[in-house]
Amino acid sequence: MIIIVLMIDALGYNYLSKDSFWYKYSQMITNDIPTITCPNWITILTGKKCTEHKILNNEDIGRNNFIFPHTTIFSDYPNYTKYFISDWHPLRKTVQHDVTFVHTRKVWTALHKLLKYSIAPNTLIILNTDRLDTVAHINHWGSKQYYNTLQKIDNHTHAINCKLAKLNKKYVLFGIADHGGHKDDHEDHTNPLIRQVPLLTISNVPVGKFSINTNDQFRRHIKKIVNKNTKIIKKKIIKHKT
Repeated sequence: MIIIVLMIDALGYNYLSKDSFWYKYSQMITNDIPTITCPNWITILTGKKCTEHKILNNEDIGRNNFIFPHTTIFSDYPNYTKYFISDWHPLRKTVQHDVTFVHTRKVWTALHKLLKYSIAPNTLIILNTDRLDTVAHINHWGSKQYYNTLQKIDNHTHAINCKLAKLNKKYVLFGIADHGGHKDDHEDHTNPLIRQVPLLTISNVPVGKFSINTNDQFRRHIKKIVNKNTKIIKKKIIKHKT
């Protein structure tokens, strides 16, 4: 199975256009406190709330002597080929030895190339980009520049899904964000424009019914869908043998 996770910095659920690709395939979930980037990416990757993993700012992970003490989504798939594509270098600290970390500003180009040339039968790719966050901090959430960048992300996501569909392989495409924002702020945890983020799920395999309300449940959300379809494959093999 191919598993792809798009981690989009600063994408607030309430800024999705109702005719957008993301809106069509997303549900609203709530992020964690503090509503800043690194703590929420760590929550999403580990399945632990900020009070559990205790990474509460963006600075600690960038320290030279910082050692990441937690397992992540990558640990759940030991037999997969794994890539982490990111334009934010500090996240390199979260990857284990069997993960290829690709640091580039052209994250979407890197993902397209992987899907074209280097895709193995079982592959997990996480893409992280902070481009929307940069635009939001310069021009504010809800600005023309913000919506233009969001439209580009929507187009990229649609293109990736089209490419996955043509591979004739089982796949699940997820999308998630760390926080939204309001004007020039994303730290007011009482503001739903900041707390509410999208969870996108698209697949050509059964995903079943799922209930996920907060971003710390995301790791389990992926595992449940992958395990469900792994069991289906095993049942078919056993039935064929008998």
